[in-house]
Amino acid sequence: MLTERGLSHSIVHTGKHAVWSRIEIDGADPILVAECYSPHSTETKNQKQAWAELEPKIDEYRLIGHLLIMGEFNAHTGLDQSKVDTAGRLLLDRTESRAST
Repeated sequence: MLTERGLSHSIVHTGKHAVWSRIEIDGADPILVAECYSPHSTETKNQKQAWAELEPKIDEYRLIGHLLIMGEFNAHTGLDQSKVDTAGRLLLDRTESRAST
């Protein structure tokens, strides 16, 4: 729960894999926050479905304000010297493709 003078907060979308909130602070561009939970890394089909749900909202909300996407993606990306798994490759591919647009 966020409470502070000059701050407004609301849930703007709820899906199977993400809940989106909009935070506004004293007339600044809004911050749209996705709190995500992805299926187990071995469930490739379900991982792709989670991204299919998330990406249209990314495209929509990036036109409105700043984006913060966080959560449990159940993906190993190799950043901690671990082996990159299928879900990790999917996460890296999706975030790299979004960063360049």
